[in-house]
Amino acid sequence: MEVQQRSYERWISLSAMIVLLATTIISLIWYGHITESKLTFSHAVTIVIAVELAVSIVLLRRRSLAVVRAFFTSVTHPLNLALFRIVVFWGIFREVRLAGKTLIPFTRIPAGLQVAPWGMGTILHHLPINQPWATTAAVLVLILSATGLIGLFSRTSALLCFVFGLYALGIPQFYGKVDHYNHLIWFAAILAVSPCGDFLAVDAIFAARRRADRGITEPPEPSREYALPLRFVMLLIGIIYFFPGFWKLWDGGVEWVFSDNLQKQLYLFWTWSFNSTWLPSFRIDRYPLLCRLGAAGALLFELLFIFGIFSRQLRWLAAVGGVAFHRMTMEVMRIGFVSLQWSYLALFDWHPVFRTVGRWLYRENMFFLYDGDCGKCRRTVASLRVCDVLERVTYINSRDREAVRDAGVIWVNADPMKAHAYAEVEKSGWAGFQAYGALARRVPLLWPLIPILYPILYSLPPHKVAVRGTVLRFHQPVQRIDSGGKHTFIAASRSRQQHGLGQPCVAVSHNVFEPFPVRALDRQIHIEQPLSQGESYALGVAVSRVCMQVLMKPQHGVGAGTRTVEVDHGRQGILEQSPGGSSKSVIR
Repeated sequence: MEVQQRSYERWISLSAMIVLLATTIISLIWYGHITESKLTFSHAVTIVIAVELAVSIVLLRRRSLAVVRAFFTSVTHPLNLALFRIVVFWGIFREVRLAGKTLIPFTRIPAGLQVAPWGMGTILHHLPINQPWATTAAVLVLILSATGLIGLFSRTSALLCFVFGLYALGIPQFYGKVDHYNHLIWFAAILAVSPCGDFLAVDAIFAARRRADRGITEPPEPSREYALPLRFVMLLIGIIYFFPGFWKLWDGGVEWVFSDNLQKQLYLFWTWSFNSTWLPSFRIDRYPLLCRLGAAGALLFELLFIFGIFSRQLRWLAAVGGVAFHRMTMEVMRIGFVSLQWSYLALFDWHPVFRTVGRWLYRENMFFLYDGDCGKCRRTVASLRVCDVLERVTYINSRDREAVRDAGVIWVNADPMKAHAYAEVEKSGWAGFQAYGALARRVPLLWPLIPILYPILYSLPPHKVAVRGTVLRFHQPVQRIDSGGKHTFIAASRSRQQHGLGQPCVAVSHNVFEPFPVRALDRQIHIEQPLSQGESYALGVAVSRVCMQVLMKPQHGVGAGTRTVEVDHGRQGILEQSPGGSSKSVIR
């Protein structure tokens, strides 16, 4: 049944494309033979094509509903919404600064010259427009856009920015001036009802600290609540393009493309906007064919953009078309729509992009261990994680046994978390303040602090409190104890000359966090204090490319005859007793 349904949908899709293409070609051929009522003919063709599209959607309603459902129910990382918040507030800040030169002069124009936008005639009569109000509103918008950009009171800043921006940026347009920044006001309204301050924001840091007090240091997970605002942004961008294209086609008909309309529009614009003092370097008006192709391309782009946003693959094509469209308008009309182009950021998922950049910048992952019992450490780590866009740091609660074991960490200090933090990358390790300094190099938001932290970081001697299976050396050796230990274990079964193994680093303890003082001599591990009967102990062994932790009990008789007889690439091995004893599995 499912196969038949898919075959039916493919057949309907192909048929619909053929019918739409045939209608377009026949209409264009027919149009060439019409001398009168061309606009009426264009209206009829537009309605026919719209009906064909509607019928196709109804016939493909199952797939259409699936596409729409996937569009509105998808999830995304909070980073994407945070980046869009930054772009929007930067755009508002920039537009208010640019409009400041012309905002005040508009307040001196007599009210009788006002031209109310559609639907605002009644409101405009009661709206005070004067210099003090305009200046105050503009200053407030600048302040609110700055606080929104850094994520301080993000939603409140967005709401107030929408209210005051609607007034301040609307004043020039109350007198017939058309400026293309309306979308920023709409986007601010969407941000006001979205969790836009959950990542890369001061609000995110405050929220992370509150979560840390409850023992949670993880940043917010990808969710629909971060994706849905961006979906409405995509729709708004599509609407911004669709209706100008529709009204071009409806008011001008096909003649908007196939006549000298674009050339006349350019002549009018150059004369009116620049008083004939500026002309483009490339005079496209001298090439009628290029003018018609450009007009056709602009019309198709504006009409089809909104349909491309429903497909992840087509969004790239829509964005490329938009950049090309705006580049052309910039070259021939000096209209860049810069803030609208930056809004294309909402079309894509930037989380995997930043992760890829992180892997490219830092080939080795950093392991950052922090004291989970320290409230200040939890709050610091939680705050950093909502700003970590590269994700080349694995954060590990040193009090979480399973997390430490999974990371292959073996403590070699008697008091491993005395410094409360430890960072390790391959063969390098840092503790305490040094660890946070090393972490700052992997969090772009903290890069401005590196020149301050650099002298402090490298003025202190290196410190090693833990090793992992891939670590060959450590700076502070295992504590030296008298060789008369009461219990002995074997760290490696064969000579390091044969296998190229480095001197083993070992730790024996109840829970890996409070290791007993040990001494590694040749292949013997000596423990200073006796092991209690009935209790479990962890034997951790770290040598080159090998990391093992063996859970053992004294009553099992693990003694001087115990050895690891084999270690494979998966870091698995067999813990074997002396002849006559039973074998036990190595637990990593």
